[in-house]
Amino acid sequence: KSCCGGKAMSYLQEDYNADVVRPLKEQNINLVGSVHVECMPDSGVDEVKWVAELAAASPNSTTVKAIVASCDLTLPTVDQDLQNLVQASSLVKGIRWILDYGKDEKDPATHIATTRHVKNATDYNKCGDYLRGYNGTFLPEFERGFQCLADHNLSFDLQCAPEQLPQATALVMLNPKVKVAIDHLGKARTASILTGDDESTTFEFVKEEMECWRNNMKDIAALPNVYCKISMLGYITPGWFGMSMEQQQVLKDLVLEVVEMFTPKRCMVGLNWYLSGAISDSDGKSEIGPSPLEYIEKCCWFFEELSQDDRQLLFCDTAREFYGF
Repeated sequence: KSCCGGKAMSYLQEDYNADVVRPLKEQNINLVGSVHVECMPDSGVDEVKWVAELAAASPNSTTVKAIVASCDLTLPTVDQDLQNLVQASSLVKGIRWILDYGKDEKDPATHIATTRHVKNATDYNKCGDYLRGYNGTFLPEFERGFQCLADHNLSFDLQCAPEQLPQATALVMLNPKVKVAIDHLGKARTASILTGDDESTTFEFVKEEMECWRNNMKDIAALPNVYCKISMLGYITPGWFGMSMEQQQVLKDLVLEVVEMFTPKRCMVGLNWYLSGAISDSDGKSEIGPSPLEYIEKCCWFFEELSQDDRQLLFCDTAREFYGF
């Protein structure tokens, strides 16, 4: 269950099959597996057990091949918490703990998940920014928990603001055995200015925002254990899917720039599908978004000049290697 528009919404495997699996199969696209990424549960272990039980109960219809579980890496019990998650299901391959904190001093939490951090506030980290809350760098508690990931052979899904990437880069450099996947193309969520009306909306990038994102992405891409997910383009430009092909070409160039930074061996296409195209693509920042089939078709256009081997990596093999299925 998730809260969407103030309403509790359930979304289960049968919904995913109807929205994703079957429409793709009708176009001869075989979905070989999916990854369940945590949904901000009260208990990471309970969520893992529930997802694993659902998968086991429907072995012929489930697509879940891996689970990215929830775990607050700052807790003193983190080593045991990670052990409990791994023991809960062999599907657990990684951890996500959302870290988004932007530069707005009045409202720096750029994702509802980071409002949880306030309850863990300390004298030196009153705002709850795990990556910059300790004299401008990552919290010692978070570093200790991050180090534990390698001991349990777990990866980390990094969802943070572009401004936090330098501190994330420094942390990952200290932990080369931990594989990291940057979520949603680095979440350049304030990079576009939209103009026009509903029928002819256009956008242009904010130069300083894009420079921050680009420079920080280049730095972290230089680390061989860091990967990037090509997903949620609507974070960068809400409503891009309904814009002109000329405008979509700008986003295509941006996606290809990221692929060049990381190489296809460290990039993966992510559908990020839940409920609708608008939610999956922009978290509701736009009223429109591509269906799973439409997004794959757009990505085929993005990658039309790449080799078949590179496209195989982007659509399947990189994710399969990263998450171990």
